[in-house]
Amino acid sequence: MRIHIACSLTIASLLAFAAAQSACTITTTNAADDGGVTTPVDNDSGTADTTDSGNGDSATASLLGFTASNVAGAFAELDPSALQDVTLATTTSLASDVDQSASLDASAGVIYRAVMQTDGTMIGVYLARSWTFAAGAKVHVTGAYPIAFVAFDKIQIDGALDASSAAVPGAGAGAPTTTGVGAGRGGDGTTADGAAAAGGSFCGAGGAGGKYTAAATPALGTAYGSGTLVPLVAGASGGVGVQAAGAGGGAIQLVAKNSITISSTGVVAANGGGGGPSGVVASGAVAIGSAGGSGGAILLESPTVSLAGVLAANGGGGGGNSGSAGQDGQSSATPATGTGTGTGVGGNGSGGAAVDGTAGGAGSGAYGTGNDIAPAGGGGGAGRIRINTTTGAATVTNAVVSPASGTACLTQGTLTP
Repeated sequence: MRIHIACSLTIASLLAFAAAQSACTITTTNAADDGGVTTPVDNDSGTADTTDSGNGDSATASLLGFTASNVAGAFAELDPSALQDVTLATTTSLASDVDQSASLDASAGVIYRAVMQTDGTMIGVYLARSWTFAAGAKVHVTGAYPIAFVAFDKIQIDGALDASSAAVPGAGAGAPTTTGVGAGRGGDGTTADGAAAAGGSFCGAGGAGGKYTAAATPALGTAYGSGTLVPLVAGASGGVGVQAAGAGGGAIQLVAKNSITISSTGVVAANGGGGGPSGVVASGAVAIGSAGGSGGAILLESPTVSLAGVLAANGGGGGGNSGSAGQDGQSSATPATGTGTGTGVGGNGSGGAAVDGTAGGAGSGAYGTGNDIAPAGGGGGAGRIRINTTTGAATVTNAVVSPASGTACLTQGTLTP
């Protein structure tokens, strides 16, 4: 069956999404063929034979022809012949940690499973026969877990699949509040001596926070995770100043039995958010900027991967001596810019070949008197992109990929049998 979803939802919040689900209408048509879907081999016991050492790897390989990273547990006792083709055609949100498959297909043509990764963390997996993200559609993925879309035929992206963190953190990226989130989070600023916060690090390093001459420098975030994105983890937030820090970018995995295509209009993004500004510097108080979050994670696995659109996992800009937050990470190779005035301008986020965030500007003037310029937060570092194919190389045609090829933050490999 082929599903077409027509709905009008916003991504302002998950509550707004839940309230709008009733606006969705679903139509189905018969698919022209089975797309080469392989059903489990019967073991003569009346059930599909998906037994293995316990982690689901043999079931994954038998159904896909290769072993998908991180999501093997989602394949136990799975019959993919019951799955359907799904087209997402409008703006919507989808959670990684709550089963929202019913909002996509009332007849169980989509299956959601939350499974454990090798490090004990969870990943939310949506399984369908195929996935199409139509031109003009924007699907923002949120929730506590990284998210994966698995297809037993193909994945076609002509619209936007977005795990970026702006007003709402992307899938797997926590919201920074009084402290940052993520293994590479930047050091928090200190109002006691006037040092702004450092940018979040993931693959690339976050930029240092600016400070007054006598202030100590907040700790920098350190790189973490694996270039293979096993396990799949999201980016890290920037450090917190007076206002909220930028969250790290979320984490997306796409797995397809036959092919993944990101067309010239397609975007897959997992960018970090911009750091909050210092705000108004009141007399007798010290204001400091917050930092940008790092880029997140994008993992693509299929025999063939064709790229003509955008893959982006960039860091956000730092907040400075102003009333505006740093720019969110960009779905391009252009670094997000920090905000601020005078010397207190936030650091830039990562972009293209520049995988590290830059430092925030220093404070100046009469410290703590209300006549000073507040120090600015650092920019967020680059996230990670990994592409696994049969040959070890994607087909790239005028695509924008950031972090860029040639950096340690974009790697390619071969599929595991």
